[in-house]
Amino acid sequence: MNIEAGTATKEWDLVLALRSPFVLAEGGTSSTAVDRTLARNADGKIIVQGTQIRGILRDVAETLRDRTDLLKAAGEKLEGDPVAALFGSASGSGASGEKSGLASLESWRVDNVPLRRRFEIGDLVAVTEEPEPAAGAEGVFTRISIDPALGAAREGHLQVIEMPFPPGQEVEFRGRVTVRGQAAADCLETVLEKARSMIVAVGAHKSAGFGRVVSLELQEPESDETPSDATASDARVIDVDFKIDRPFLVNAIKLSDNVSKGSEIIPGGALKGAVAAHLQAAAGKMRPEMMELLAETVFGPAFPLGEDAGQGLLVGSVPPLSLVHLGHGESADVKDVLLCPDPQAAMEAATGEAPITLKADWKSADAARVAARIGLKRPKLATQSRTRTKIDYNSGTAEDGGDGEGGQLFAQLLVVPNRNVIWRTRLVAPEGREAAWRELQRALIGDISGLGKTRAVATASRIAPATLPSAPEPVRKTPEGACWAVTLQSDALLNDMAALRRDRDLRADYARYWAGLGFELDNFLAEQRLAGGYVALRYPQHDDRYEPYLLTVAGSVFLIRESAPGTGAAKLAELLRDGLPPNAAIGKRSWEECPYIAENGYGQIALEHRLHKELRLPGGKGD
Repeated sequence: MNIEAGTATKEWDLVLALRSPFVLAEGGTSSTAVDRTLARNADGKIIVQGTQIRGILRDVAETLRDRTDLLKAAGEKLEGDPVAALFGSASGSGASGEKSGLASLESWRVDNVPLRRRFEIGDLVAVTEEPEPAAGAEGVFTRISIDPALGAAREGHLQVIEMPFPPGQEVEFRGRVTVRGQAAADCLETVLEKARSMIVAVGAHKSAGFGRVVSLELQEPESDETPSDATASDARVIDVDFKIDRPFLVNAIKLSDNVSKGSEIIPGGALKGAVAAHLQAAAGKMRPEMMELLAETVFGPAFPLGEDAGQGLLVGSVPPLSLVHLGHGESADVKDVLLCPDPQAAMEAATGEAPITLKADWKSADAARVAARIGLKRPKLATQSRTRTKIDYNSGTAEDGGDGEGGQLFAQLLVVPNRNVIWRTRLVAPEGREAAWRELQRALIGDISGLGKTRAVATASRIAPATLPSAPEPVRKTPEGACWAVTLQSDALLNDMAALRRDRDLRADYARYWAGLGFELDNFLAEQRLAGGYVALRYPQHDDRYEPYLLTVAGSVFLIRESAPGTGAAKLAELLRDGLPPNAAIGKRSWEECPYIAENGYGQIALEHRLHKELRLPGGKGD
């Protein structure tokens, strides 16, 4: 994890004072006639984004490295390029030799591991109180470029900028800096010391006098810790509630070539990675027993919850794909087709009376109606757009990238937490690790930093034993055995790609998977997706070729029946606790070899029996 053995974490508060006016990162759209608004946090405070400050400091560090000897000693201590060691480097930057062909696959697997940066800067939040606007004042500043021929504003050159502070007022911003290792801390102090004289202004329109830096300094951190009510539990299975301190980006999907959107649901692997980095940074070197505990502990996905969570028909947090929307307008209804003897015939019969659609075809109004009917009450979380640009060191402009694909400028849509929302995850510990398990829980009660792209900080507010059925009730009983309806709460590796290539159909492949667990497959509705690129390159499935992973998507639902009467309940209880294992064709793999394992929160399941029964769509053969 690129953390020096035997070193601890150092924290400071970075205090930046700017003279108004300033134009920082944009805060999004405005309901008024303002072209540029200022970014704010969930509490409405103006912020200077930590990524912006980190980029400025990297430019300073590169200048010191290339034009002075000030970082030479730091580079020797960090055993390499001090800028790369402190600020990190991209995946593949250490690659050598040919970048294509089977012969390079093993080297690519190693080179594709990124070098993580050794320090984090949170968003700097304005601590200077905004003044009340004077009578008639609008809190804006107007910039105009005049056309000399017309004597009027040039087309497209009139800009209205938010300006909450009067010109000339000093505004103080404060944010937390965390650095791992003494050598990295010494290097960062040197960079910041020189930055005071090298950074003249921050933000846009610097040549016009905006964003002038008054001061930049490190101070001992102010205590902002709020005592947590969470306490460690003796139970092997626990639910952990936590809050997040800043906008975050995890499990992002691409909306276009250079725009990605983060997920509100935090994967268990992301949580486990943040906890592992925190423990290693705190201790310098993690003990073997703690490393083994982390590897074997199941970290479930964390779902956002509001104050009214847990009501309605839905037991889990991801509704099954067997739900259908029937009709339209106020008379519309929601039904479920999993328990239909013949789902296709049932839907065809229902279509004769009113339009019927599956999830893939729902409009936003349909999805809202379904959520209300089943009691799915996820809190509304805002998103915040942040533009990231890699600056060319020589030109001072956005780097081209050399690939003809539009350069190194992209936008990220971050999830913005608020005070009324918590995230809840379920942890399952292996047996026989009681002392290490309690130690891990005590670590969770503190601040766990390093979550997602923004290295957000998660703080546990509650740890409680989880309630799981020892013998889950079946959704129905047949002469051949009891049946259960299993809904995926997170993606899972259930398929055998090689068998599917050999013309095995999808139903037969799922049936073979469930047979390996002691169940027969009666019915299913499932969706799949491919996960390749960086993940498949870093964690290859084969030694001789590249192949993406085939994942069954959360919400996929399976109606399964025990292969032998009386054997299913106990086995299903284990699966509810531990999650579904990857397909046997993939083999037994650790987190270092495959990210999509149950210990990282993949294959989590829930039983939505009441929902399937009460919303069952009648019709079809056998009804």
